[in-house]
Amino acid sequence: MIRFSNIKHGDALLSALASSGGFLPLSSLESQLKLSRRSIYYIIKRVNTELRTRDLFEISNVHGAGYALDQSTITALEAEDDHYPSVTTSVKIRNKLDAPYRRALILFVLITDRIASLNTLADQFSISKNTVINDLKSINDHLAQTNQPLSVVNTAKGKTIQGSEYDQRRWVFENNHVLFKSVLGEPYQTAKREFVTQQLNLLEKITGNSFTDESTQALIPFIQWYLTRLSLPNTHLKGFDDLGSSLTLTWAQSLLRDCHIDNQAECRYLSFIINTQPLTHVDVDNPLLTTLEPIAKKIVRNFEGLARVNLLSNNSKIVSDLAQHLVTTYYRVAYNINYKNPLLGQIRSMYQQTFSFTKVSIQPFIKFTNHEISDDEVSLITTYFSGALYNVDLLNRNQHTPSVMVVCSSGIGTSRLLLSNLSSHFPSVNFIGPFSTFQYENSDLSDVRLVISSVNVPAKNADIPVLVVPVIPTPDDWQTIADSLERNKIIGSSKSTITIDSLMDIVASYARIEDPDGLQQALSEYINQTNFQKAAPPTPSTELKARNNQFVSDHHDWLSAIHTSLSPLIKNDIISQRYEDTIINLTEAHGPYMAIGNGVMLAHAKPNEGVNELGVNFTLFKHPFNLAESGKLINLVIGLAPIDQHSHFEFLETLLKFIQNKDWINQLKVISRKEEFLQLLMDSKLA
Repeated sequence: MIRFSNIKHGDALLSALASSGGFLPLSSLESQLKLSRRSIYYIIKRVNTELRTRDLFEISNVHGAGYALDQSTITALEAEDDHYPSVTTSVKIRNKLDAPYRRALILFVLITDRIASLNTLADQFSISKNTVINDLKSINDHLAQTNQPLSVVNTAKGKTIQGSEYDQRRWVFENNHVLFKSVLGEPYQTAKREFVTQQLNLLEKITGNSFTDESTQALIPFIQWYLTRLSLPNTHLKGFDDLGSSLTLTWAQSLLRDCHIDNQAECRYLSFIINTQPLTHVDVDNPLLTTLEPIAKKIVRNFEGLARVNLLSNNSKIVSDLAQHLVTTYYRVAYNINYKNPLLGQIRSMYQQTFSFTKVSIQPFIKFTNHEISDDEVSLITTYFSGALYNVDLLNRNQHTPSVMVVCSSGIGTSRLLLSNLSSHFPSVNFIGPFSTFQYENSDLSDVRLVISSVNVPAKNADIPVLVVPVIPTPDDWQTIADSLERNKIIGSSKSTITIDSLMDIVASYARIEDPDGLQQALSEYINQTNFQKAAPPTPSTELKARNNQFVSDHHDWLSAIHTSLSPLIKNDIISQRYEDTIINLTEAHGPYMAIGNGVMLAHAKPNEGVNELGVNFTLFKHPFNLAESGKLINLVIGLAPIDQHSHFEFLETLLKFIQNKDWINQLKVISRKEEFLQLLMDSKLA
């Protein structure tokens, strides 16, 4: 199609006359252009004015024959059109596309071909003009919502893109993983492909750097598109930041010189594009690498402090590996190249705490770049830490021994008691842990057959099931645990052992059973009860006593109940407000795992979440509240402020034995006054 006229439909008129091979009747022009006779007369008059200003022969009219262009005019117009190569509009898309995908391709057409009419787009994508109009509106809305400095605008020639040349290229570069795999990108999979591939191989040899496969797949079609782009008028950049001398810049200068392009700004731009791509290896002489290595070390130290792990002593390469990655991250962030990680959702789901720790740890890099880091970039850095943690022996267990991993969100004393109870019930099983969710996310499960957790965690392997149980399992929970251990071939079948049904059959043979359900429940509790349920509650350690205990007679929802329970600890500076916020956030994220049974909630988090000193308090609610709308009713909240993993353990162990003592729980349920509650705590030597 000829691209010459600034008059609407002018180029379409000239193209029709140029391709006619002679004279074209007015009726044919009416049919092809879908315009009235009057409109065609008006366009011919204005186009002739444009032709005269360029010293070209005008459109001639011979009565009885029609309209025609002189051959010299056609030759001049086609030469003019050579400066506006159209690659995409020659491609027809017949398959139905999803609307978001189609809109991305339409935007690519407008950027690549510079201009397109509604009819051209409708024909190219096999859609109606109304659909094109709606798509263009949606494109503009999306560009505005994502703060892209681009927009689709109307001109006399058709639709075009308003925005700087750099911003148009940036959009194509950010979306090239979609664009160049489509039918519209086919020309860039063939033209000059071998040339660009050879040039990238040469660059690797010159610099000593090595591209990842994904980088190569992204660069080859984009550079082909970029070189075609530079053949258009008014596309060369007039300036670009001086990134300093480098082997990459020298390579870019040589490549563009081979393509007859002498523009230092474009050399810097191409060098920059190369620098944004991930590498499997970065040459040690890279000056930016020297600057980023101490920043990478600070990031690793931050992560170690948050996660309480030692990575540097176990993996000396992590700093250099991370610094290499930050080299390309720097260029993307500094020049607003938005990286899209297709695995972002999966990484955030499978490595929740690792992702959170990473996001906090990278503050030194954010300060260096003076730019915020997107979650897509954070997810890439998360994989470095996850890989390093995978190689650290977090599990510390016997190798090649089938194990059951025990997981608890906070990893404090409650999970140790769960582990102790599990080991007591199933002494032949190799239980390992307890592990925090963070450790679970980054652990090697090669010798694990089952995960038992007090919180909901995602299964890392379809062959390794996750069983969620309360910290204090009920008789039914113990049966579920036993079934899971049998099902996963961790223990032998218990079919030959004493069962409730067999005992019921024996009793029925010698006596009449008046209450079968009651007898079945009593036998179940007897068989599954733990040793400490048979004994009276022991006297707890005198090292930790409950202070600031409360009896609450009015109604509360779960959020206000937690706030009320922890208020004395905050008021006495035992904990900070952050500790309360963390408990609420953990409950919202992991569910009611702090409900440890018999209507009791152990409100706790890690020591580094705002604990100032060791402390504990009890709050009894006359009216139970629904914890996190889970259906679990709570009437006793125990606020625990641990300073480490050990100081509170003896108190907690004794406390949980009280909670499992039915007589003690029954006394608790009939209390109606604060004095009665305080007296029970004193008699139990808990306060």
